[in-house]
Amino acid sequence: MHFFSASFISQLRPFIFGALLALNLSSYGALPELKIGDVLLISMPCYECRLIEEETDGPFSHSSIIIDKKNGQYIVAQSLGDTHTLPLKKWLTLSRPNGPLAIMRSWEGQSWDSDLVLKMRQYYQNKLHGLAFDPYFLWNNTDHQGLELLYCSEMITKLLNHILKNPIEVRPMDFSLHGEAWSRFLPLGIPQGLPGTNPNTFFHSKRFQQIFYGQI
Repeated sequence: MHFFSASFISQLRPFIFGALLALNLSSYGALPELKIGDVLLISMPCYECRLIEEETDGPFSHSSIIIDKKNGQYIVAQSLGDTHTLPLKKWLTLSRPNGPLAIMRSWEGQSWDSDLVLKMRQYYQNKLHGLAFDPYFLWNNTDHQGLELLYCSEMITKLLNHILKNPIEVRPMDFSLHGEAWSRFLPLGIPQGLPGTNPNTFFHSKRFQQIFYGQI
């Protein structure tokens, strides 16, 4: 589950650019060596984000994936507003102040060769990049043109499952803890019991190892 309304996304933009100036990234230099395919998890500063974390039994409400490294700088892909790439340092500014950061790596990702990495990049570029955000959080949802809509953990799951031998499992979503609140954010209906993922899916999964956990 990953539940950001269109109004929240528009309100977030000025926060992002302000945080670029204010965030202390001293801990960034202490990160371990990252790999293409590593999944990054943060906690974002919004009421909906707190609902996500409580509903999914974990400290995280947003996710991205390392997709490239250019000129010594890691590039991540995320679905927020739309599906796009940005530098890791800029992505970290989406976190709430002093929020947690986890970096998760698929056990299979330890041994990916250059061909698999290229396959993943090509799938992202050809199939996922530029697709719009899914405000209804429905697996395999599409817009009026038939183009797929994606939320953050859905995009990452579909990207990794394109190359994983043991795909990430998609499980029924549960909104019951804060059903009344979700009814306000999802006026067209709560996808209770429908398949989906969320950032804490990666955090709790035995198919991933935690290679970093700290505070931004």
